[in-house]
Amino acid sequence: MLKNSAFILLFSSCLFICFVSTESLVRKTQVDLLIEELEDQTWPQDGTQCLKDTLFILNSVKNQTLWAVWIWNSIQNPTGVFYASKHSLGHYDQCMQAPALAQDPKISTQYCLANVKLTDGVQRKGDGRINVFGGTDEFLRTNTPQGQDHNLITWGVCLPSSCNPATATKVFKAIYDINPIAAAEPGITIDSCQLSGQETVYSFQFYLFFAILASLISLVILSSIYLHYNNEDTQLSRVAYSFSIVRNWSSFIKTTGEEIPVLSFTKAVVVIVTTCTHAIVFAVMAGVGNGTDFDHLIRPKTHLIGNLVQHIDLPAVENFFIISGLLVMKGLMEKKRNPFVALLQRYIRLVGSLSFLIFYTIAVSKYTGDGPLWQRSIVKETKICEKNWIWSLLMVNNYVNNDAICQVVTWYVPCDYQLAVLGTVLYCIWQWNKKVGKITTVVAGILALVIPGIVTYFKRIPGILLYDIEAMVDPRSNLVYLETYTKSYNRAGPYLMGMGMGYILMKYRPAKYRGIISKEWSYIGFTAATILALKVWSSASDWCFGDYNAWNSAIYAAFNRNIWALATCMCIAITEYGDVPKIRTIISWPVFVILSRLAYGVYMVHSLIMQRNFMSQRSPMHYDIFTLVIDGIGVMTASAILAVLLWLFVEAPLANLTNLLLLPRRPKANEVKKEIQTQTNGHITTELLKNGKYL
Repeated sequence: MLKNSAFILLFSSCLFICFVSTESLVRKTQVDLLIEELEDQTWPQDGTQCLKDTLFILNSVKNQTLWAVWIWNSIQNPTGVFYASKHSLGHYDQCMQAPALAQDPKISTQYCLANVKLTDGVQRKGDGRINVFGGTDEFLRTNTPQGQDHNLITWGVCLPSSCNPATATKVFKAIYDINPIAAAEPGITIDSCQLSGQETVYSFQFYLFFAILASLISLVILSSIYLHYNNEDTQLSRVAYSFSIVRNWSSFIKTTGEEIPVLSFTKAVVVIVTTCTHAIVFAVMAGVGNGTDFDHLIRPKTHLIGNLVQHIDLPAVENFFIISGLLVMKGLMEKKRNPFVALLQRYIRLVGSLSFLIFYTIAVSKYTGDGPLWQRSIVKETKICEKNWIWSLLMVNNYVNNDAICQVVTWYVPCDYQLAVLGTVLYCIWQWNKKVGKITTVVAGILALVIPGIVTYFKRIPGILLYDIEAMVDPRSNLVYLETYTKSYNRAGPYLMGMGMGYILMKYRPAKYRGIISKEWSYIGFTAATILALKVWSSASDWCFGDYNAWNSAIYAAFNRNIWALATCMCIAITEYGDVPKIRTIISWPVFVILSRLAYGVYMVHSLIMQRNFMSQRSPMHYDIFTLVIDGIGVMTASAILAVLLWLFVEAPLANLTNLLLLPRRPKANEVKKEIQTQTNGHITTELLKNGKYL
């Protein structure tokens, strides 16, 4: 009996111990596990305070103390990795606005961003099939056919301000180990940390930018007031007239019979397409969306329309160069100006808005927002511009340090100017000796066709820019962007075709030859050009995707832009010389003319708006064409408003002053006086255009 009682007592004790142990184990929280993980690590001498503050926060969380739970609740383990969500950012604002302790211990927070490589090994490109019964390490080491990399993520965590990058890495690792994604040890590198409670200190450049801006606005207002009360023909009046907001607004909204409707329509459409396209690109660069959605978006489709996304830059960029070449030739043939004076005027026209963009980026942009990604995007952009702005203003930034170009979209400006120089030189050779001019032009055309293909072949690079999702995240490391996309020799073909089209329009004036192409042939030609353009546009996936083939990439690189340019020039010719009155009625809408005049200004400022929009994101977004197009239209609208202001206060005054200084022929005194008197009456006219005073 005694033995049975002893056995029962012993058995009951064991059950109690097991129950208590199990109960204790069940009640162990994530906070308890993190505390144990931190205490098990070896900490350096300078990491003692970081450990002490972190443990103090965690123990206070266990007591449900508000300030500590506030911080803890802002931290999130990496999520969405298997759906290619690149960023797990937690709650940035909750971290940065956490109540800092004034008493001892004095704890304030900082938001730290880390780059995390989830598993080791060599990345390889997969075929799109997923083995759901395989290991996570193998999945993470396999990119999608479109290049989507699941293995690299950005992770943001709220930490005590006493943690330096080395000790912050230990805290990151401890948090990760509680809920690991892969079997291998992650590689964690701290990117940047932002301290909470810091007051903004504005730089001298910030105040200088707004001082210059205020001066320009004041000059415009004072000049307009001066001309309203003074109608004397003096040099001061002519200078004031350059700044007149009445004159510049009138020249902006006025339409004349000299407009080429198809060009205005094309520029207007292209600038809208460019803005919407860049909305997609900037969304990918920011990486704040679910990457698998975008992966599906650019995946080769079985239908034509679905494959246009892969080469969406084609219609936007090439049409700009075609129109630019056409207008350069038109200006050279029509105005009979000194070609080199025209080049100088063009340089000043381009560099005015470009200078504004660069100065804004360096002096102001970093103060316009915040967010978890702000430091490594906008602040990084500012530093790049500070080092390389001179190459942008010299119009060589697409060749010199183009892997550190200030604002990646500005590659177009020097490229366009370099081609204008080329076109002007060819024109001068024609004027000097037509035979030599023909030979030179033919040689230039052949080189423009073959050089892109040769460079693509020997450098073993893809034939299109958007060949890989990861290459879109940082265009400055994109081989196509660096080697061919930004180079003027790769754009010469469409530009020269545009110049050829301009020569035809000036030699055979449409007003005299309109209708020479019958209605039937007009619509047949228009249809053929459209089919040709869509075919070359949608064929990028056939030539450049899948296993790399140097010949395929080279052939597509050589021909795709030139075929597109040919189709565009066919449409321009049919519109001007064909019997298509309905099409001409649609494209002659005055709104297209006004919007086309804003194209350069919109192009200059739209990247600033997109950077502010996407780089200040706090949470993932959904890649959806409808949403991105709506974003693009919103950016387009805001950019158009800013472009109008840029025209009134920067572009137009600068162009007017340039013409006043460079053009040798001065208007007669009575003409100027008539202009000023007309403005005084509130009905500005631009008749002085006929003697070349204003462009």
